Amino acid sequence: MPTSSIMLTNLKFVPYLPYYLIGLIFLQTAFGLIELSHPDNSIPVNRFVTPLHIVPEWYFLAYYAVLKVIPSKTGGLLVFMLSTCQ
Repeated sequence: MPTSSIMLTNLKFVPYLPYYLIGLIFLQTAFGLIELSHPDNSIPVNRFVTPLHIVPEWYFLAYYAVLKVIPSKTGGLLVFMLSTCQ
């Protein structure tokens, strides 16, 4: 059975393929979740204020540990600079 463009123009409908169904389901789940997401995602960002649910100290626990281990401030600064320059 030929599948040329001449044969496809004679069709009165678009053939339904599972490929399109999978694509539609993927698009609905990927982009439809934006509409169903948490309302906090729609709040405009203020870059100078940390949200209440974020505890900033958690991000710095590794740095606190390094500062406790290394007694000199210069040595701690050197370790921090070397750790970020990988």
